[in-house]
Amino acid sequence: MARRRITEKSIARMVRQGRGRGHGVDYKPWLTVTSFSSSGRVHRRLGQTTGRVQHLFSDMEEDVFLKFDGRADVLDIREQFPLHRAETMVIADQLGVAHPAQHGVDVVMTSDLLVDLAGGRRVAIAVKPASELGKRRIVEKLAIEREYWRRRGVQWKVVTGCSVSRAERIGAQERAQWAQVARLQSPNAADWDECADAMLVELADAASGTLVEACQVAERLHGWVAGTGMSAVRRLLARGLVVLDGVARLTPFGPVTQLRLAGGEV
Repeated sequence: MARRRITEKSIARMVRQGRGRGHGVDYKPWLTVTSFSSSGRVHRRLGQTTGRVQHLFSDMEEDVFLKFDGRADVLDIREQFPLHRAETMVIADQLGVAHPAQHGVDVVMTSDLLVDLAGGRRVAIAVKPASELGKRRIVEKLAIEREYWRRRGVQWKVVTGCSVSRAERIGAQERAQWAQVARLQSPNAADWDECADAMLVELADAASGTLVEACQVAERLHGWVAGTGMSAVRRLLARGLVVLDGVARLTPFGPVTQLRLAGGEV
């Protein structure tokens, strides 16, 4: 149920506010987590790809988002992306179904996620529990959305299930935070990326032992402040230069072999 009644004036105001426009860090979703009440949990999550807070309306929506965020081939992720109302109204009429409306006002339909991929591809995603797909009205709304994107030559899909572990969630949030750390001043003479690049060399030389031991060796060698080594590793993960191998989340006291180069071995 909407917290605020939708009117033509409120829709015009949202357009003036730039809702649904922009890319990357400048994008403003049409709807935010304060726009509606939800039957489940809502999430505001820092995006690694976009560098901004993303508004996700359910656990499932967050899970789907996490499967894309930070991938090397993903250029942008726009959530609650608005569809042109005049066009969805025409499509609804052509399909012989009622356009979504509230209190007599045709609402602006949205796609849960619009993902821009390398090579110019886009994927529009509707996230729905499988139990919802048996409801006629849900099917009608999805039919409008599917036809909207078909006319634009954009791939569209419905995702009904996507499982992400707690460790994966925490790991993704850590990578998103460390993707922004280059803006912060380093406690060392070298900046964060210079420390990360040096740490990458040290990891390549550390064939065995724990990750924390390799970090301590690097700190002594370079004269870094204690803790810089592990921070540099997290920065490497955020930059996509190394990836986790067989684990969902970085384990400081685990073996160095939990990391490998993106495309090879550390």
